[in-house]
Amino acid sequence: MKRTILLLLSIVSILSLASCGDDDKPVVQSIEISKSEASVKIGEKITLTVSHSPADLPAPEYEWNSSDETIATVENGVVYGKAVGEATISVSSFNLGLKDICKITVTPIEATGIKLSESEKTMTTGESFRLEYTIEPENTTNKDVEWESSDKTIATVNENGEVTAIADGECTITVKVKGSDTSAKCVVKVNPIKVTGVTLNETTKSIEAGESFTLTATVSPENAKDKSIKWSSSDPKIAKVEDGLVTALAKGTCNIIATTNDGNFKAQCAVNVLPPSVKGVQFTESSIKILNGENYTLTYSILPENAENKNVKFSSSAPNIVSVDNNGKVTALKEGTSTITITTEDSGHTATCEVVSAEISDFMDLRIGSSSIVSINGYITGSVYCYITNTSSKEISLTKFEVKDGSTGSIVLYTDEASKLGSLKSGQSTNLGGQMRYVYLPIFTWTFTYEGKEYQVSEQYKSY
Repeated sequence: MKRTILLLLSIVSILSLASCGDDDKPVVQSIEISKSEASVKIGEKITLTVSHSPADLPAPEYEWNSSDETIATVENGVVYGKAVGEATISVSSFNLGLKDICKITVTPIEATGIKLSESEKTMTTGESFRLEYTIEPENTTNKDVEWESSDKTIATVNENGEVTAIADGECTITVKVKGSDTSAKCVVKVNPIKVTGVTLNETTKSIEAGESFTLTATVSPENAKDKSIKWSSSDPKIAKVEDGLVTALAKGTCNIIATTNDGNFKAQCAVNVLPPSVKGVQFTESSIKILNGENYTLTYSILPENAENKNVKFSSSAPNIVSVDNNGKVTALKEGTSTITITTEDSGHTATCEVVSAEISDFMDLRIGSSSIVSINGYITGSVYCYITNTSSKEISLTKFEVKDGSTGSIVLYTDEASKLGSLKSGQSTNLGGQMRYVYLPIFTWTFTYEGKEYQVSEQYKSY
């Protein structure tokens, strides 16, 4: 519906003039665009006209405007389509305060057809070529296309129309204008490529037993259809092969053979398997503690297990403290620490083990246990026990147990009763203790004898 705008301002102005006694002078009361809605294609134009009322009066001066000049522009009523979308075209007579509008819809120029540079194409596997296309009409605004292969296992096509042959067979490549049914097709036939030969990346190889390496077979030509390889060894007891991975098993020589499935072409690599060399040595334990006068045989392993030369030598950093023989047997001579080193004859690999020669008291493990303890500034009240464990290989005799106040040194618990003490065999544990009241960080002391000599071990309660 066309709209007519009559501004009250004009009426008020006329009435004002009349009230002042001026002669009545007729003026244009309204203006109207020939269309309230219109459409135009991108790149084309339409002309809008303006009528005024009363029509017998001279036409006023007009000014044209577009709400969005990226979509449509206007000049003296001529509207030009720029981009798809909507814009409002307005015409105004500012001196009269009059205006009218027209809604403009800019539409695209649709494609009516598309042609490919090839309708049929014969290729070989691995080849590529590019399909060119032409969209009609030339000035269509939708020039976006999409590509599709009816069978991507035979031939693929990318967004630029580049077709690549994958495997022998036949498929159809289709190009389509996006958002429409306009399309064109090219039938692609792919022929297989035959193998003409094969080579290996190595023709001779020396390797130690237990090691592996990979042979790579190169089939010619590169785009042959069937590039599969069958692998074999002339002596699988010396070296085996699986998918090109060669594993040396035993000393000797053999040939690893690659045979093409297509054409039965062959290539081979002569493999010389050497006896395995030592790659390393390690002790089972990184450190041990043994009682003065005792001995212990260190265990170790040579890497790899099938190394041919497993000869080793042992040495002690402090032989007067801990001695070692050629079999790894260490003897604790006096209290102290020594580092035992093992060295392989093959390649000189080494490993170390720290050996501590200790007194019997060093093998007594003390641990304090408590329940319902109240601790105030280190002063404790409650039941506290001290556990002693004999971690040595010998038997000891417990003779006395006492607990002292950690501040005053006064004894708060004491016993030398044999029924509560007695012998403590290797690996055995026992405990003594009792109820304490306001004792400062008590010190627990066990006294025991071994081989006629008396020893003491202590542990102080820790407050957390």
